[in-house]
Amino acid sequence: MPLGYDAVKNQRIRSGAGPRAALPIPREPVLGDYDNARRTAALAYIAYPDEASARACRRRWNWRGASGSIERLADAFAIADPQSSDDDRAADRKRLGELYRKLHDGSETGLGDEVLAAYDRTAATMTRRASELRKLDPNMGVTDPMNFTLAALDGGN
Repeated sequence: MPLGYDAVKNQRIRSGAGPRAALPIPREPVLGDYDNARRTAALAYIAYPDEASARACRRRWNWRGASGSIERLADAFAIADPQSSDDDRAADRKRLGELYRKLHDGSETGLGDEVLAAYDRTAATMTRRASELRKLDPNMGVTDPMNFTLAALDGGN
């Protein structure tokens, strides 16, 4: 095993960078091709749901004022992504409130339900992703030394 090898970190990089590299999301639609930009952003979010892809998907929906942008922005807010800062989450919350009020006559009534639904959607995805990563490294997230799994000298557990 190479020095500094981290199976979980490498898998996160591969699974996150792959979809983003394979599905580049343009900053603006090329020649007004909104449908293709929206489809590409949705595919990137499906391939690897994280805050960045949820935000990109929201921007693509927002080009035509579609209400699906609230759903994606709520997903971006609800996903616990180590790549994003607290400032990013605060900006997502601010944008979410502004957009929701704009589409619901100045009221935030029902916004909490949207955020809870987004949390439920994204929690299931993140749990599934964590269980897949735990197959690579059984010690991922383990904080109690008594639960730590040591690798055998031949590489097994």
